[in-house]
Amino acid sequence: MRAQAQGIIARDFFTVETVLKTLYVLFFIELSTRKIHLTGVTPHPDSVWVTQQAKNVFIARENGSSPPRFLIQRPRFQVLRLLR
Repeated sequence: MRAQAQGIIARDFFTVETVLKTLYVLFFIELSTRKIHLTGVTPHPDSVWVTQQAKNVFIARENGSSPPRFLIQRPRFQVLRLLR
């Protein structure tokens, strides 16, 4: 199982209900290490914001770690192959 998890990162949101609005929390998890990256909170997530957060995660990962090859995202657990 570890061999398949190497190079795969999953992304998802969870919500936080406040008195005034719903906030969306974006996080990524490296499947091989189970390391979680909480990347941001916003009331209105859009593709530009999510893309920037993903870039930030990939830049912030430890030096020497292999770049991710796949990104798993919802809905329907889409699997995207990342270009190097």
